[in-house]
Amino acid sequence: MISKLVMNSGQELKLINDKNIVPNIDAIIEYYETTKFWDYYLQPMWDEKNGPNIDETVKTILKCNEKKIPIRLSMQMHKYWGESTYLKNKLLK
Repeated sequence: MISKLVMNSGQELKLINDKNIVPNIDAIIEYYETTKFWDYYLQPMWDEKNGPNIDETVKTILKCNEKKIPIRLSMQMHKYWGESTYLKNKLLK
């Protein structure tokens, strides 16, 4: 079961890979098959304590790509550039 979207077409659809939910490849495929966006992105969930779940997100993207679902990685780069409390604490240690 996927969440209902307000819009089902447009330039891009960005999905957040929530750390607390096991990535559901079938749900991502269903979004892809039932919508018409130019680009599809999966973004790691950012946690100020532990940082982003990049490894899980990349693994999910690769699994989708193997199934011919053209989803790409999306990052919140401002968090890597020092806007993140997580990174500031990690760099200051």
